[in-house]
Amino acid sequence: MPRILVLYYSSYGHIEAMAYAQAEGAGRIAG
Repeated sequence: MPRILVLYYSSYGHIEAMAYAQAEGAGRIAG
């Protein structure tokens, strides 16, 4: 299983929410 690093900097939390959504979506992809 490939490993993906989602690296972010967030002052107000908006980017953090996007990063978590991207990580969740990447985890759903098989292969």
